[in-house]
Amino acid sequence: MLVLKGIIIGIGKIIPGVSGSLLAISMGLYPKMIDSINYFFDNKRDNFKFLFKIGIGVLISIVFFSNIIIYALNNYYLITMFFFIGLILGSMNDIKNNLDNILAIVIRYFGGIKLGAGGLVRAYSNSITNALNLTEIISLTFGYLVELEFAYDQIKLVDYILNDKKIISKEYNSNIIYKFYLDENELNFIPELEKVAIHLSLKDKVLIKKD
Repeated sequence: MLVLKGIIIGIGKIIPGVSGSLLAISMGLYPKMIDSINYFFDNKRDNFKFLFKIGIGVLISIVFFSNIIIYALNNYYLITMFFFIGLILGSMNDIKNNLDNILAIVIRYFGGIKLGAGGLVRAYSNSITNALNLTEIISLTFGYLVELEFAYDQIKLVDYILNDKKIISKEYNSNIIYKFYLDENELNFIPELEKVAIHLSLKDKVLIKKD
């Protein structure tokens, strides 16, 4: 899966106007990539495996898709260029309510070029703006996947502490294991949970929906 995501990021590296970093953010990889580089020596084995898989995907993408893009430009120049124009427009910032890091793809399957590049740019821009105006805005924030293991006699207290937090999985073995997300502003729950925890760990830093 990481190799596949690396391939997608690599496509962003070779297509004009498309940001590989933006694609990494959209897949929730960017924070972990930064942390893996900044804190590489804290966990060399896991960080190397993570970055290596992403890097392999990027390398495969650059080697494979570069030839496809060259072929498309040589044989379908106008269609390819219009495709790039759509990608560039879709990546424009501040289209609606100061949104940024937007990626929209516009592909023309038919029609001529009588509008000219300027007319096509305006047409694509208006289409994207209209689509965004009809789109629900979901606020995201950085958070952590938390894994909490505790004894059965603590379940009422744990449920009370977590209250309305969405628990994504529950495992009932010799002890109970809850997995849930906390955003960075909710880490004040951790000291309370540590009091009842047999084991408590914060996993990957990811983008999560803001309540």
